[in-house]
Amino acid sequence: MKAGIDSITDDADLSKQALREGLEQGTLTMEDIDKALFNTFRVRFRLGEFDPEENNPYASIGEESMMTEKAKALSLRAAREQVVLLKNDKGTLPLDKTKTGKVAVIGQLGGTVYRDWYAGTMPYSVTPLEAIIGKVGSDKVTFKDGNDRITLTSVANGKKIGLAKDEKSPVIASGEAETFMLSDWGFGSNTLQAESNGKYLTTDEETVTASADEVYGWFVKEVFHLLPQEDGSVGLTTWNGKTVTAPNGGNDTIAVSEELKSFGATETFKRDVVVDGIEEAVAAAKAAETAIVFVVTIRS
Repeated sequence: MKAGIDSITDDADLSKQALREGLEQGTLTMEDIDKALFNTFRVRFRLGEFDPEENNPYASIGEESMMTEKAKALSLRAAREQVVLLKNDKGTLPLDKTKTGKVAVIGQLGGTVYRDWYAGTMPYSVTPLEAIIGKVGSDKVTFKDGNDRITLTSVANGKKIGLAKDEKSPVIASGEAETFMLSDWGFGSNTLQAESNGKYLTTDEETVTASADEVYGWFVKEVFHLLPQEDGSVGLTTWNGKTVTAPNGGNDTIAVSEELKSFGATETFKRDVVVDGIEEAVAAAKAAETAIVFVVTIRS
């Protein structure tokens, strides 16, 4: 709340209890509460939530108003005007497509459009990579996401981690090695995307499958933690800290144990880098006249 969070969408009882404790401990004041309420009610009053429906111009807006040419134009204007240019040494921007030469687009966000929980369903999407290709042509653009490609091997039985032939592609530790794209989201969170079917590893709290089309959900179950061990191997835990194991000598589907292991690991996996993503990105940048890099800055 001190940081400006005026609307709390977590569990109501939990939130109210935390606010009461904050008041009791003196970390919050009634002035802090009043400020948050003022900000929230100011918006709700302006939206006409407390007016009779016939007096509220927003109450009559229906689905027919969505995706109109006027709405599209306004959305495009909002997207353009929200861009913040932090620095522009030597007037590099805007780029001139007649002078860019070969272009290296680098970073996973260059080829991905993510949606968040509150964004609704997008009628279409255009990645930065697609937009750049549309401007300069596919023959002049190279894309490298900068992520490593890895394989995993069960240390316990020496078997490679692969995918079983099933509708949901269960992950097993007996069969041909699957190559996974490893994406580091920061703060110990990673995703593993199977190269053979393009699906993300996810969990139903009992097993691990390569079956998710996107990294998404109220609880993002496509997140895994790779816990470094002294011997160079890694332990695997799920989004909520449960241990990933390879039961029955790896012949059964990779399982999720109820045991929580935030720091140690009861079962470990050898990680081998098949493709070094950073080396690929550097090589692409060196071979191009222009490099456009898409990154996120994470502050801890």
